Amino acid sequence: MSEMEVTETGSDCSNDLLLLDRVFLRLGNVDTDEQLESCLNRFLPPVILKLSSPHEQVRTKVMELLVHVNKRVKCRADVQLPVQTLLQLYKDPAANSFIINFSKIYITMGFPRLPREQQLILTPSLLEAIENKPQPHQDGILMLVMPLLGDIKETDLNLKEKPKVSSLILKFALDILLLPYRALPNAGESEFQVPPGMSMKTYKRIVGNNQLNPNQLEEMKLSIVNFISKDIFNMNDILLTLIVAAADSRFSVANHANSPLIRVNSSVDWSQPAVVGPLYSLYLGTWGGMKVPPDDRKVPACTRLRLKLIQYLNKATGPAIMFPHCVQVVFSSLFDPNTNSRLRNLSLMFLLNVINNGDSEQLKKVGTVFLHGLLKLIRSDEYADHHSKAYMCLGRLAMKCPESINRQFTLLEELVKKIPEAVPEMKTALRDALLDMSVAYTMHTPDEAMDTSAAGTSNDMDVDEASESKKPRPNPYDEP
Repeated sequence: MSEMEVTETGSDCSNDLLLLDRVFLRLGNVDTDEQLESCLNRFLPPVILKLSSPHEQVRTKVMELLVHVNKRVKCRADVQLPVQTLLQLYKDPAANSFIINFSKIYITMGFPRLPREQQLILTPSLLEAIENKPQPHQDGILMLVMPLLGDIKETDLNLKEKPKVSSLILKFALDILLLPYRALPNAGESEFQVPPGMSMKTYKRIVGNNQLNPNQLEEMKLSIVNFISKDIFNMNDILLTLIVAAADSRFSVANHANSPLIRVNSSVDWSQPAVVGPLYSLYLGTWGGMKVPPDDRKVPACTRLRLKLIQYLNKATGPAIMFPHCVQVVFSSLFDPNTNSRLRNLSLMFLLNVINNGDSEQLKKVGTVFLHGLLKLIRSDEYADHHSKAYMCLGRLAMKCPESINRQFTLLEELVKKIPEAVPEMKTALRDALLDMSVAYTMHTPDEAMDTSAAGTSNDMDVDEASESKKPRPNPYDEP
């Protein structure tokens, strides 16, 4: 009986120890990389299987042997490991945790050494193996295959029948796309800030023990965009991932994501909270009274990514205009220290969409909050470039939530006094806002309210300058 056969089948403690000693001797006598590779291909999987031995002496001997293997292999990058056989051990449902853990260690060590063609062949089996494995195992294997996904045929993966694996891939891919090129580990930096859109936990998942340079990260992101652009995933599931890719700081990645994003944009239902909810979450990070462990707290998206996200948030309609998330989006975009003029402009367009298409009952609850934000904007010269859109929002808010504004008579006087000194464009904006606001200031007796409730809004919107004098003036004693 050969050494290989005895090593695989021997159960007696003394026989196992004797054979492990022989393997130790064989490894010690090899001189070339080719001899070491041949020895490992023959003996490494059976040696790992001996970790299931009931005898502690055998398991201890195996550990000593594996330590020796590590020392020999780590300094010889050209030595191939029997990755395919190790993968079979890793996938074996009967294997104990020792066998699974050490198989994963040597798979992680040996997979990058394989020719790319062999890596592509083994990738579907690797992805199939991670479904019920611990998260560190999943992260390590996903990091191995991410650079390859763009070249994998979707028919080889069959992910539509493996929703858990599909979800794992998309979540991991999103974290990689969120990772900024400048956030890669640098030994010279003592202080560290969690990158926008990520938590400390997700950052460590990606960076951890992985050595990446910016160019490698770019190639990995391109591979991800290639992969998710294929007809594998539900459109709703890849929307956020493509938006993040389209906001990447490197043109190659952003440009590559634009075409599939246009296709997905036209296919999703923008009235579904399940579609838009993840966009709110990434935009805002962990906020308010959300109780999560410190390492799980997510940092809000950076300004560059927010500029992209808010364009798609502005497409939300009906239930997808989620409260209080939309309120947080508006105020953080207008007044956060890191915002800019373009984001303020887009946030006012988003606010206009919220006012026009948001749930009426929810809007009434936050109407006064929006009013205070708009007044802060209008009354500050710092935001002069945004006054025109702010007046537009103010007028629409008055029409949708008249009760939040119909006692603000000093505001009415303030806006009227601005008209003579305003530039022509601003005069038009003020005039339109005042015409819209006139709906809120229209007074009715209780009997009139019953007769005019149905037609009041449409009639008021048709008011022109000539008819302003016919409107009843507000009672000054009603002013608070």
